[in-house]
Amino acid sequence: MRKLAFGLAAAVALFASTDARASIVLSFSGNSGSKLQFAGNGSGATVKLTPNSTPQFTVTGVDNGPADGTNLSGSILSAAGFSYTTAGITTNGNTQTAALSGTGTLTLTDGTSTLTATIAGVDIQTQGTGGAINSLGTVNLSNLLLVGNTNSALNTFYTQASAHGGITSLSFTFTPAKTLTQLAAAGTRTTSYSGQITAAVPEPATIALAFSALPALGLLALRRRKAD
Repeated sequence: MRKLAFGLAAAVALFASTDARASIVLSFSGNSGSKLQFAGNGSGATVKLTPNSTPQFTVTGVDNGPADGTNLSGSILSAAGFSYTTAGITTNGNTQTAALSGTGTLTLTDGTSTLTATIAGVDIQTQGTGGAINSLGTVNLSNLLLVGNTNSALNTFYTQASAHGGITSLSFTFTPAKTLTQLAAAGTRTTSYSGQITAAVPEPATIALAFSALPALGLLALRRRKAD
């Protein structure tokens, strides 16, 4: 029975520590001269960061991780950009949302160590004067690669994101407000942007499922003990 109690306690500790662990969050802002560009064609728009060269933004803060992540340089490069169509826009009050197709390459570097990943746009949303890309915080980073180990924040992010996935989201504003429909009108519009890069954490439902299995494990072990 002591072995059973120890096993259950170890399992509880494992899942509790997983639940309590906070993911590293890298907050960034666009550099002077870098903008979020909407190139509308009347039936949709292509969205990308400009200029299409490195660096485009700088990490300005780190939460739940080493401070040496501050001042990392970054970029999201995509030759074709990320696109949405007016036909794909859904409207709910003053909120418009559309799927965002296309991929690019996210790069973070301190000049010696460099992390790269494939990034998908997922979705784009406008609400009043504000807007967001990947508004729901969906895992949208894949094919992560880290070259060099001189930066502890990059190491931490790479380890966490390799295990559970990585998330990059951007936010922007237009004053006066512009909807996705208006941004899809023929012409080019630019605005400033900021964002966050973070590692995903296990879903609470997954952890709850793991806990729900513990009584069954205990009952099985007890039955085996009685059968011995």
